[in-house]
Amino acid sequence: MTQLISLSSFYSIMFWTDWGEVPKIERAGMNGDPTTRKVIVHENIFWPNGLAVDYDAQLVYWLDGRLNFVEVMDYDGRNRKTVIKDGVIYPFALTVFQNKLYWTDWKTW
Repeated sequence: MTQLISLSSFYSIMFWTDWGEVPKIERAGMNGDPTTRKVIVHENIFWPNGLAVDYDAQLVYWLDGRLNFVEVMDYDGRNRKTVIKDGVIYPFALTVFQNKLYWTDWKTW
């Protein structure tokens, strides 16, 4: 399943997740040029259900509903770090607001 998750009109790029047979997170320019399309995550990923962009810090936060973690990375998929691993059960949505990260999961909603 492919989901368009976030658009950045300032940077003219969009990010989306695909949790089908080959799960991944991708980005592309919003100008329609297919050469700007890039897979930024393809390892250690299963169900990338949610994605949020911190435009000020130029970071992408995302979560995996099967592997139960929240991670962060830069716009190119580099500097990937786990933010939360313990305590989330099937997370499925997240957002960034005023330097805080909010998420929801099947256990706490």
